[in-house]
Amino acid sequence: MKIMIILLAFFATSNVYSQTADRCKPLDDTILKIMSKKLYNFSSFNKIYNSSRITKCDDGAFAESMSHIVVQALILDFVRTIKVGGKNKEATYFLLSHLSPSNDGSDLRKVMDNATKMCPNKQRELCKNIIVTSKNAIKE
Repeated sequence: MKIMIILLAFFATSNVYSQTADRCKPLDDTILKIMSKKLYNFSSFNKIYNSSRITKCDDGAFAESMSHIVVQALILDFVRTIKVGGKNKEATYFLLSHLSPSNDGSDLRKVMDNATKMCPNKQRELCKNIIVTSKNAIKE
């Protein structure tokens, strides 16, 4: 009886894993393409944001990879990235939630520096939130 329960649990979890892997494949492909070509800009941010919304995959390795992409886009293409990241509440939440402790502290400091020096007037509130969130991530 115990062996049967274990086998049922195994097949149930492997099926869930398979469904998750299938569902997350487009996001995984997008992340791999961006990171392999080091295409860190507003367009990359927009691609992972939209793919994450569609696939509902935003945890574990996906979240860490997306955090790296978000931070690099904010370092290399700040103004255009925050325009995309500030287009609605959901995009803003996505942007801020990926300023995480998994990022390198020196990279987060560069993001804070950009938010201080390059912030467009229309994005002042978002820039303040970027600075606060980055500081908190560094502290953790």
